[in-house]
Amino acid sequence: MKALKTVFAGLLIAAAAGCASYVAPETNLERVVTADTQFTAAVNAASDLREQGVIDDARYEAMTPAITRGDQALYAAYQALATDTPSNAIGYVRIVNQSLITINERIGNE
Repeated sequence: MKALKTVFAGLLIAAAAGCASYVAPETNLERVVTADTQFTAAVNAASDLREQGVIDDARYEAMTPAITRGDQALYAAYQALATDTPSNAIGYVRIVNQSLITINERIGNE
């Protein structure tokens, strides 16, 4: 529990420091890349917490559908950009963001 609080405190500090220089993505490619970066960071954090024993296998496995859905949506978003259908890409970014929220909620649940 203490390790989890330490991780969250570190994330909050990093987020606060990053907000001062954050520039919102302007293009659809930037939006997809931003979603990809954030999603990948959350998945990596969940994996690290599992390896450290902070979250158990059952909680990590409960994240699997959200991780799969996010991965598939990212792939589809990049495909949409490649086929010049940017509005579809943004729809997929929304799915990635929802998956990201689900992962973060599962990490935080006790």
